Amino acid sequence: AGPRFVYRFADHAPRTFRWLRARAHVDEREYRESLTSTPITGGSVGEGKSGMLFFFSHNGRYILKTLKKDEFALFRRILPSYCAHMGRHARATLLPWFYGMYKLQVPGHPVYHLIVMSNVFFTKVPITEKFDLKGSTLGRWCAPDSDASVQKDLNFSVDGLAADTLPRRALASVNGDASALP
Repeated sequence: AGPRFVYRFADHAPRTFRWLRARAHVDEREYRESLTSTPITGGSVGEGKSGMLFFFSHNGRYILKTLKKDEFALFRRILPSYCAHMGRHARATLLPWFYGMYKLQVPGHPVYHLIVMSNVFFTKVPITEKFDLKGSTLGRWCAPDSDASVQKDLNFSVDGLAADTLPRRALASVNGDASALP
């Protein structure tokens, strides 16, 4: 027999995330199979400044993102508020749907804190522009001649999509989402 591969895996708040998945009409069997039946892909650093790794389920439905330990703790702390908001506004929120939080420890490697979320780019609708909106203007501009595939907050305004032109329902969702979390 070959060497034994030992790792530790922790599923955080499994009942809470099962409730969220049900609220988002995610089939439990499909979710498990998406994450476990075929190896996940990716593992590359995202386009943001965080340096976190992004993985994708084999079918592209889910994104797994590594989190720093303090981000993981923060999300655990705001999870009750997040759940309450998603429960009340499931059809009107623009917040991402989070489906699971896990901790993976492999000998000889750092502990990985992971969050699983829906992949908003898993769609049949062609996507012509992407924006990474943080709700800030500080350092949030991509020059038009840059190679950036994802634009930022100030580009969103310049392109004529500023908040004053957003449909009322979208603006109401943004305001509701922003006020819901501590």
